[in-house]
Amino acid sequence: PLSAAWFNASTLVAARDDWQFMDRMEFSLIPRNAMGERVDNCDAVVKAKARPVGVASKGEHIKRKLKVHVTCEVEKHATYTLVVGQGAEDGKYWLTARMDGRQVQHSPLAFTIRPGVSAR
Repeated sequence: PLSAAWFNASTLVAARDDWQFMDRMEFSLIPRNAMGERVDNCDAVVKAKARPVGVASKGEHIKRKLKVHVTCEVEKHATYTLVVGQGAEDGKYWLTARMDGRQVQHSPLAFTIRPGVSAR
């Protein structure tokens, strides 16, 4: 039905891709139906995760995956908000979002936490 969000038309977006330690790292997922129109419900199940880019070399501290909290609000149209949890180290990360188990457009999305400004 046209009231249902479709993963292949829904888009992961970010206001920016460059963050500092303690910033509220917030991203949006815009749900759209099969015709590309915005939907007005939060019926789709959206899950997300953020993981560091690359693999740590021998003896290097391995960066951990970051938790992502997902909420959905409907004003005129639905918008899912994805907030990356605190505790991130400096570096590059991938944010991956899935809708009903399928990857949405522009996922994974790269973002950077600026070097030299984290608590480490």
